[in-house]
Amino acid sequence: MMYKKFNLTVLFSIAFALAIYSSNATAQTLVLDGTGGAGTGATFGQGDGKSVVLMSPVFVDVNIIISNTERRFMEYVIGFRAELQKRVTTGIVPAVRFTSAPKKVAVYGLVGLPFIFAPKRLLGVQVGAGMTLKLMDKFGIFFEGVMDMYFFGNDLPKDSTVVQLNGIMGIRVIFK
Repeated sequence: MMYKKFNLTVLFSIAFALAIYSSNATAQTLVLDGTGGAGTGATFGQGDGKSVVLMSPVFVDVNIIISNTERRFMEYVIGFRAELQKRVTTGIVPAVRFTSAPKKVAVYGLVGLPFIFAPKRLLGVQVGAGMTLKLMDKFGIFFEGVMDMYFFGNDLPKDSTVVQLNGIMGIRVIFK
């Protein structure tokens, strides 16, 4: 069962990469950005037949953000996540961001597919919004709020969904 879910994630990642490369025409220039941030929040789930609310483990996100000069409103994100509390975990979070024009302040919404793969396995969907404040030509800070909903995995209570509401803060670097 988990093998099929892993294949779904691999297929999504391949389709995601093909969409990035097929969207670049010859007149467009590839834009490469990166972010690094930390966050935490609240986790909602079920345990022993009761609803449970816990603090989300503190985590670190590192993202590679790919866009192009002709369509700066759409950014493709390859994210890497590591939870640092309780059990240390690692995962990937491919996502698409829809952003305002890159000005001093830019706002964005995002949709992603978080997949935690070690030592536990969780697969779900992510939605969120954020804001980037450009401090210098190639450097800024960002604030982001996300909701992760995990539907599949070996670390979920039977017939249950785990929801995390997290806030993230960090830096953004423009590599161009």
